[in-house]
Amino acid sequence: MRRFFNIILFLSIMVILLSTQLSIAEEIFTDDFNRADGEVGNGWEVVKDEGVEVRIQNNEVLIGGTQQKGWFGSGIRRKVKNFRSVKFNFRADDVFRFIVRVTDSRTKAYLHFITRVRSNRQFNYINSPDGRWVDEIPIGGENPADGTYTTIELLRNPDGTFQFRHEEQILVERLGNYNLQAVDTVFIYACGGSREETGSAHIDNVRIGDAPLPDWLSEHKETPTPNLKARIAEYEKALEKNPDDVPLRQLLAEAYREAGELDKAVLHLDKAVELHPMSFTLHRDLANAYRDAGQIEMAIIEMEAAIIAESQLELHEQLAKLYMLDNRPIRAIAEQLRIIDWQPDRLEHRLTLRDYYRQLAEKVTEEIGFIRDTRWWTIGPFDNTDGAGFDAVYPPENEVDLKATYKGKAEDVKWRKHDDGTADELLDFTKTMQPNKNAVVYVSTHFYASDEQEAQLRLGSNDGVKVWLNGALIWSNDVIRDVKADDDIVSVNLLSGKNQLLVKVMQVSGGWGLMLRMTAAEGKPLKWISDEPY
Repeated sequence: MRRFFNIILFLSIMVILLSTQLSIAEEIFTDDFNRADGEVGNGWEVVKDEGVEVRIQNNEVLIGGTQQKGWFGSGIRRKVKNFRSVKFNFRADDVFRFIVRVTDSRTKAYLHFITRVRSNRQFNYINSPDGRWVDEIPIGGENPADGTYTTIELLRNPDGTFQFRHEEQILVERLGNYNLQAVDTVFIYACGGSREETGSAHIDNVRIGDAPLPDWLSEHKETPTPNLKARIAEYEKALEKNPDDVPLRQLLAEAYREAGELDKAVLHLDKAVELHPMSFTLHRDLANAYRDAGQIEMAIIEMEAAIIAESQLELHEQLAKLYMLDNRPIRAIAEQLRIIDWQPDRLEHRLTLRDYYRQLAEKVTEEIGFIRDTRWWTIGPFDNTDGAGFDAVYPPENEVDLKATYKGKAEDVKWRKHDDGTADELLDFTKTMQPNKNAVVYVSTHFYASDEQEAQLRLGSNDGVKVWLNGALIWSNDVIRDVKADDDIVSVNLLSGKNQLLVKVMQVSGGWGLMLRMTAAEGKPLKWISDEPY
């Protein structure tokens, strides 16, 4: 008998100890909202749009009204110590989306599950490592039809990852977010997708569990590691335990970009894309990493993939800029035209389109061999009374000294960058030279060739013209005419490296200008000519 009582006593003590341990392991907060209509109370913080009510009605929380701000959540929020789980019932009546979010206010990281009622009633999640909005990832399941209650639960696994359940069905088993280590806020809310949307949602039977941090977070820090090298080491160590933690890979990529190790940033973002191939934000971030690493072609591929996943204005803008970096202005213009179709009244979109067209014009001008007017230096005018200037030898014919000053037709003149207000193939001297009758102007430029080559110099002038290449007179034509491209065609031999051009253009009256291009035989482009040394 005594032995029997000892066994009973032992079992009783074990039950007490186990109960105590469980109470220490998890503190449970519950709220069934069975109280008078009106304020929510009971320690809840109410967050709401000015056109939406959040209150107790018929022993549940009602969220309802007409939203005045786009994407503003209205609902109930609660501070927690060390989050373990949240479980509750909800129903959404019409257009409002229904969302539960847990946040670590230290890092601003959050995990956010969302469902809709009107269409596409599946569940999605957003897993942000730093508070920024990222794209939704679909996870299946289906929110029931209008007006029907359903139950969802979000809980932390022993390894620190998260699990999401709908009606006891596990939709996400393990979802990591290294920055979401100490969840301290639970927010249950509803919202519309834009202003003036009217809807309602209902919350009931909330259960929130707090528990100590799991063992793997025992070294959790209240602030991020300030030293960049140490932070990278910390993230890499954590990644060994959680290789599929996409937000952690995002943090690592950002740290490596900050450290200038762009190849490693690309590596982690590429793995993140592999884990979530339909994430537009991951494709976008990978595109930006490739861009920073100078791999523009790969950046374009990833930005195009981002647009396939989610066609957004911002992505089209970034893609257009990448096309320009890749010297593909026609593709950039096509993207910019889509953007203007999207927002036709935005002036900045049209100004950007104008810039792209200008750069396209410059590209075409150079592809066909014209030396753009902005690449020339000019000096003058010198005298050409009675046509005497054609044979007169003015100082620039003896040397091209861009610092020199000489006596001109009406006053002293010096070399200056040609600028007639346009960036095209025509050098219009009537806009830059005074007086612009019975005058002479000299223009000079240089370019680089990859090796010695035969080429053609093609020009049109108003009026007569002389041309020197590398100090040697190669063309002379004393004529009165209008400017027309390719009026004169001269075969020349280019030096490997730097080549210097000097051109003398006559003026009697009226128009005064020059068009000059360097080509291969039959006017084909010389792609090996450059502004810079090889």
